[in-house]
Amino acid sequence: MENEEKKSLSSRVNAWLMKYRIILLSVVGLLIVAAIVFAVVYTIDLNNKKEGFNTLDDLQYQYVTVKNENGPDNETDEQKAKVQEILIQVKNLASKNEKNAVGSRAYMFQAEIEYSLKQYANAKDSWIKAAAANEKAYTAPLCWYNAAVCCESEGDMDGAVELLLKTIDRKDFSMKARALFSLGRIEDQRKNYVKAAEYYTKLNDEFDNISWAQFAKSRLLELEVEGLIQ
Repeated sequence: MENEEKKSLSSRVNAWLMKYRIILLSVVGLLIVAAIVFAVVYTIDLNNKKEGFNTLDDLQYQYVTVKNENGPDNETDEQKAKVQEILIQVKNLASKNEKNAVGSRAYMFQAEIEYSLKQYANAKDSWIKAAAANEKAYTAPLCWYNAAVCCESEGDMDGAVELLLKTIDRKDFSMKARALFSLGRIEDQRKNYVKAAEYYTKLNDEFDNISWAQFAKSRLLELEVEGLIQ
């Protein structure tokens, strides 16, 4: 009886496999094709990133070489033209890699060149794009911070505050203390003394005994003495 039940089960399984063999073979075939496609795409992507980083390293080397030819205060028209050529190439590289690590680094380099040329609005946009290209990376809050510096250079204090607030929300931002002090300083300059005191106090609470905290503590005492805060 037991042998007959085993034979019956085996027969049913074989019959089911024969009935659906085409579908099963098709699924296996699709899985194999999908694996091959994934491997090809991954390899192409890896090679593209490697090529992109190599191109970027070469452009950075060219830039440093050009800038060091005659020193920062003695740039010739030829050097300035070469910097513009490098900037164009960096922009092209960044635009082709807007959502990956190559793009993030390229936008960062683009922003550095633009800032050195005092193109603060352009530099701000490039820093923001650098962060957006790889927002989970530790470099993202640094890019927002630098974009905030560009905003200040343009007199856009609201924009600077908005970007600085984004930086202090990130636990991986190593310059949080400096960002908090900048927030306090900006509000202080705008005579928003209560708000400034909030950032100075937060800085003291989280980063006691560092220079930025000491500066904040001194300013808090001054604000209290002047009767600007309670």
